Amino acid sequence: ASAIYCVARGGHAVHSGLRPIHSARRRAVAADAAVAAAAVVAAMSASTTTQIFLFLVAFSYLSAFGSLYWQWSGLYGDDGVTPAAIFFEQRAARISSPSTLERLRALPTLAWFHANFGLSVAEFMEAQALAGTLLAALACAGVATAPVLLLLQLLYLSLYTVGGTFLSFQWDILLLEVGAIAVLLAPWARPRPAAAATPAVWL
Repeated sequence: ASAIYCVARGGHAVHSGLRPIHSARRRAVAADAAVAAAAVVAAMSASTTTQIFLFLVAFSYLSAFGSLYWQWSGLYGDDGVTPAAIFFEQRAARISSPSTLERLRALPTLAWFHANFGLSVAEFMEAQALAGTLLAALACAGVATAPVLLLLQLLYLSLYTVGGTFLSFQWDILLLEVGAIAVLLAPWARPRPAAAATPAVWL
């Protein structure tokens, strides 16, 4: 009995000695797994967050452009509340420079080119609202690339410049600011779900 007891005690001692080793190994393996999982989650989170942000910006553009296009004739048409043509011509008359770049710098709107398309100011700006609506829908469908968002930014800035009272709210300015950030965040090609855009690190 004494011999059996001694063997049992010895086995217990050996097992007790090995227990910290096994425990340390398990902790090391768990730590490595946790680090790897955290890296994967971080990469997925950055990518997912960027995609969600770009979708929300695109949806905001869709709401803004769609609303403008729907109400354009009543607000900015030739018989509207504040005709865009009159507002544009009044501001354009203050700019004497013949340089197109100087004109765009002083009054950043595509309305300067309405005559090149054979359209009135109101018709040309309404066409921009429609183009913005279609581009925003494309961005919402998953093509929220930097070129698309840059076009949306330019179109909305163009409309904002001649929008007067109805486009002078903080919401409109905020959309332009967020839209500029979205251009920096968006990829220049179709989004790759495995990786986030590099500028996301800056922001």
